[in-house]
Amino acid sequence: MSKVFLYNCNSYNNSKEAMDKIIASFDVLKDIKKGTKVVIKANLVSALSPEKAATTHPVLLKYLTQYLLDKGCSVVIGDSPGGVYTKPYLNHIYNVTKMNETGALLNDNFNISEGYNEKANVLKKFTYTSYVKEADVLKELELCRE
Repeated sequence: MSKVFLYNCNSYNNSKEAMDKIIASFDVLKDIKKGTKVVIKANLVSALSPEKAATTHPVLLKYLTQYLLDKGCSVVIGDSPGGVYTKPYLNHIYNVTKMNETGALLNDNFNISEGYNEKANVLKKFTYTSYVKEADVLKELELCRE
């Protein structure tokens, strides 16, 4: 069963304390080793500014990225938002959502892979973005929005 951790913060300007508590709640983050490549699958559904609260806020990703960089990890943020999955399109989304201010590398691998899940009831064969295979650790980050 997945765990969800919520901590109150009044705005992104004073969210460091809440992020520190969230980071401390995840055992996988405590135990992460130097040299680990981490992919963060942010929610970058469309090219909307952080103030629209439709995507993962870059301030939260900046805190997480800095934590991981301080531990000696390399960090890549990515997503495959709706629409065309190309470098110019995703770079536009990165710029508008301010992902380029997080301190992480931004995914620029636009290859697609195929997966298979024999236990699935309906969709046994599926496609996914190949960049996730490059990670030693992959965690989706869905946090509270202002």
